[in-house]
Amino acid sequence: MKILLVSLPDVAPVIMHESAFHMPNLGLASLANNIEPGHDVRIVDLIRKRRNIRDYLSSILLRFRPQVVGLYCMTWQYATCQKLIELIRQLLPEVNIVLGGYHPTLMYLEIAESENGKLIDFLVRGEGEDAFRRLIRALEGKEHIRDIPSVSYQTGSGFVHNPKGELLDLATLKLPVRDKRRLTRGYHIMNRSSEVIETSRGCLRNCSFCSIRHMYGRAFRSFPIKRILADIDDIYYSRRVRWIFVSDDNFVMIPERVMEMCDAIILRNYRNLILAVQADCVTMARNEAMVRKMSRAGFKSIFLGIENGSKKNLQIAKKGNIVGASRKAIALCHKYGIMVVGG
Repeated sequence: MKILLVSLPDVAPVIMHESAFHMPNLGLASLANNIEPGHDVRIVDLIRKRRNIRDYLSSILLRFRPQVVGLYCMTWQYATCQKLIELIRQLLPEVNIVLGGYHPTLMYLEIAESENGKLIDFLVRGEGEDAFRRLIRALEGKEHIRDIPSVSYQTGSGFVHNPKGELLDLATLKLPVRDKRRLTRGYHIMNRSSEVIETSRGCLRNCSFCSIRHMYGRAFRSFPIKRILADIDDIYYSRRVRWIFVSDDNFVMIPERVMEMCDAIILRNYRNLILAVQADCVTMARNEAMVRKMSRAGFKSIFLGIENGSKKNLQIAKKGNIVGASRKAIALCHKYGIMVVGG
């Protein structure tokens, strides 16, 4: 079966302009390699083709002619997603359109009841690797769609929403696709080639503005250290890339885990490896030994969840009064040569 996975062209320049910072879509790359063997899977990142999206995507669709098109969507990308779904349906009326990501996970009822929802065949809610793999099996006639957790499917008279599935065992997931199945290239941080990994999923914090718990529940799961090192090896040796962004929701959730991982990376003796990560201020402020070890392992940039300088606003966001922790976390990062980007 031919499968095309598409990430949308919208960017959030208030965070970082795409000319300075552009990462591959790790979710789609993970979906692609966790489908059962024998399928022809391609990944297209439309951020790389923003100047001629319609012509580029039309060309790919008509040349490749997939049986399944999967789109990954955040809420602020959904207006664009609707336009692309209309284009896909016009060009390939019989194609199966699958929508996954944070927006369909949180807003699947609204999508199902919308006029544009009639153009969508399936929604994948929450973690997608197992649900999407089984969905492809169902399209091959190897199992029934009604038995697949976390999938919503179109019946013609409306959507049926299967119950939500259990969280995945991360040790069972294969490494993401980084080869020629990715049809778009040029991923970078500033002027350096870069890639993305994840070492964990989820966060145990209770911030009111965050959608993570709607994706994973209030849970935190780690990939095995061996798998993390294999992921870094793939980027460092096979792709010859030295900058890696760690996309974890909160990398430092468990300091002991971070230090164990840093020890393993240090023993690997990667030369010129540079790592960037996201972290919370409280954990960083309380664990100087961890920050020091992160610096030794190659972490040179950290996106800190500072959130606000107002005690009242922090309380509303359920962050607590972390102003002092934010200052201390910044000071520790600077002490050990780590650049801070504040959220």
